Amino acid sequence: MTLAEEFLLLALHEEKGKPLVSTLYVEYGLVGSVLAELALAGRIGFDKDKLLVLDPAPVGTAEEDAALARLAGEAKVRRAYWWAGKLKSGLRQRTLTRLVEAGVLNEEQRTVLGVFPTTRHPEANPLPEQELRARLAAVLDGAPADARSAALLAIVQACHLNRHVFPDVDKKQYKRRVEAFAEDNEVGEVVKKTIQQIEGAMVALMVAATAGAAAGG
Repeated sequence: MTLAEEFLLLALHEEKGKPLVSTLYVEYGLVGSVLAELALAGRIGFDKDKLLVLDPAPVGTAEEDAALARLAGEAKVRRAYWWAGKLKSGLRQRTLTRLVEAGVLNEEQRTVLGVFPTTRHPEANPLPEQELRARLAAVLDGAPADARSAALLAIVQACHLNRHVFPDVDKKQYKRRVEAFAEDNEVGEVVKKTIQQIEGAMVALMVAATAGAAAGG
């Protein structure tokens, strides 16, 4: 699974099939996951809060390659939160569709009060999330952090999802472990920098999301 698919799997309640955090956090977390995937592959980098395309070559997954093509096709260097507004459109539904097609999630159509249509996505196969949670829990418990797990845990924290996914892990402990990735020799220099950059980009995305929600309200 891609980072975006893993993030969305964590962001949904296993049985209810509904997001555990606000829709904005889910959408921006997905954007951050796509950007992290590209950054870890060496395709993009960051200059403070601006996104830079380092290599336009495809990585081999449709969502990330489409995002990379859009990034590479933009004449101006843009900030991460500017791109978030462009990249989040339809991203959640496409990611849900892939997980349904893979047999990981079900898609259930219902109506509320017999009038309002609603869709939920409970798990069809709990094994992928169980394995994912076990891998991440081991990292939080001190196991060497692989690049993808480190990046995903940083994004989970940025979206305030950690309190739902790992309720037994103290928030301060979680934060210290994520911060320790920057000092973890097992992660490697490139990944350390990528995680720091993704965290910075996620902060910018969340500030933009909050400001936009406030303005819209």
